[in-house]
Amino acid sequence: MNTPTRITPRQAAYRELCAIISQLSGRSRRAQRALLEAELVRALERAYDFQLRCAQLGVLVASQKDRLLAADIEVAIVKGAARQRVHGVRQEVYAVIERCRAFEEACRDFVATTQEVVVVEAPPLVVPPPVEAPRDDVDEEAVTERVPGSDVEPDGGKP
Repeated sequence: MNTPTRITPRQAAYRELCAIISQLSGRSRRAQRALLEAELVRALERAYDFQLRCAQLGVLVASQKDRLLAADIEVAIVKGAARQRVHGVRQEVYAVIERCRAFEEACRDFVATTQEVVVVEAPPLVVPPPVEAPRDDVDEEAVTERVPGSDVEPDGGKP
């Protein structure tokens, strides 16, 4: 399989020049001059277009560089803020650790002091005796065990 070979711009221009020179043979001087002038104008137009596209690409590249610089600045600002936040959180953590250590030491001191001073046993559990309702307030005729939907009296009688 034939792979296309890449040619340089100089090689391409030389091939075009050879093609133009081959068209000149057999023409009059005036026709040769007109052909060369037309080709020169075409080459100058292509060069101008090329320069214009290069300038536009240069503007685009400069714009992209500005955007990249702005993005780099924004990233640096965000990283700095994140570092400050992490530093603040670390300081908070260290402060909490120190408070915990101080509290632990105070607890150890308190336990040591209380064990040295007094050993107190827990009091026995005291359960109050159950309170019985006085028997003279009870209504013997009151129905207290009636089941909803039941026609049977609690004493076993019929309704």
